Amino acid sequence: MVQRVTSRQNPEILRLRRLASSAQHRREEGLILCEGEKLLREAEANGLGIDTVLMDEERPLSDLPPCRRVLTVPGELLNYVSTQPTPNRLLFTCVRPQARAAGRGTLLLEGVQDPGNVGTVLRTAAAFGIGRVLLLPGCADPWSPKALRASMGAAFRIPAESCDYDAAEELAKTCGLYAAALGENVRDVREVDLSGAAVAVGSEGRGLSDRLLEIATGRVKIPMTPGSESLNAAAAAAILMWRMSGERL
Repeated sequence: MVQRVTSRQNPEILRLRRLASSAQHRREEGLILCEGEKLLREAEANGLGIDTVLMDEERPLSDLPPCRRVLTVPGELLNYVSTQPTPNRLLFTCVRPQARAAGRGTLLLEGVQDPGNVGTVLRTAAAFGIGRVLLLPGCADPWSPKALRASMGAAFRIPAESCDYDAAEELAKTCGLYAAALGENVRDVREVDLSGAAVAVGSEGRGLSDRLLEIATGRVKIPMTPGSESLNAAAAAAILMWRMSGERL
């Protein structure tokens, strides 16, 4: 069923705005809001149920996947709902993917607050065949529109999962947990076999917490030229995940 909507106060418009801005609403409804045809095709290809599609009435998409509701709106109203300065021709809501192991190794993020970095990590994890990405407290919501855009659809193939420090301790016991950090007994990442291991990465500004460093069974560092202080969290994670892949790609 196609419905034309013109009011900002329409209940569905208000609902979409809440899903765009609130992680709590995304959890409660079990839905996420995505923007653009590319993510729509990715969601369809990964078997995610499409709930609502919101399209620019002047640029409709004819070959939509099965969905519960289609709304057409003026461009101004699409801009109102969109989280981008220059919106795509459509946005949609779909069922939130269920976390599942997809390959080998586990990457843990702690305190990575930039959703763009979180999404980029997911995209890289999918490219390198990493099994899981776990988010410890303090990380950005991986299901926010910005994180989903940065993942380029990879979030549908290797969804992230929140975890606590008990889970980190279990990883340390079962497969070893390496912390990307400086300090005593730190080893050059090129000298450590990380294939199948768990590796923790913190924020660029704060690094990893003392609690996680105590849990870790080892520390690794990425060699850099003198004068370089640190890497962006997503860049550091990419190098580490390449090592975790066993450089088999």
